[in-house]
Amino acid sequence: MERVDVRKLTVDGRNILRQMVVRLRQQSGMRVEDLAKMSGAHPSTIRGWLARAKREGTKSLEERPRGRPVGACRKLTLAAEAWIRDQIVQKDPRQLQMPFALWTRPAIRQLIRERFGIDLQVRLVGKYLKRWGFTPQRPVKRALEQNPEAVRQWLEVEYPRLRARALQEGAVIYWGAPRSTAKNLTTRHDESA
Repeated sequence: MERVDVRKLTVDGRNILRQMVVRLRQQSGMRVEDLAKMSGAHPSTIRGWLARAKREGTKSLEERPRGRPVGACRKLTLAAEAWIRDQIVQKDPRQLQMPFALWTRPAIRQLIRERFGIDLQVRLVGKYLKRWGFTPQRPVKRALEQNPEAVRQWLEVEYPRLRARALQEGAVIYWGAPRSTAKNLTTRHDESA
């Protein structure tokens, strides 16, 4: 029989192969080389299976779970993860008195540090976000509520009228964001220059 890489079999396939080899040895007393030809496994692998079955019984041949248990070595508990996901979905960082306008990895890192006292690396925050199904997004360049026709009307009709009036009166036009979105971010725009 062609040699089989036992590691590439499924868990059930490996368990069945081990049991079959041990049963054949017990029932017929076949040699290891014959068992290897028949099963496709390497003779040294079969010797190991037979020795373990003799020492610990056939139940010892069942495969144990490999690797770390799910959730092991995580910094955040499942409850903490759920709380953070809820904050990201339901709130904006400013509602939590944070100096960020959008949820970014540094913003989430600060939230975790303030709430749970755990200091995560930005890269690890990115891994948590990916695990939770969040993907990087760029903000839309144009506000969703913006009415292009109203903007055009303002730029072509209203603004020239305001500018002419300001020039006539020797006034200065100031540009600023509404207080609700940006506190004291008003910038001076001198139209006379």
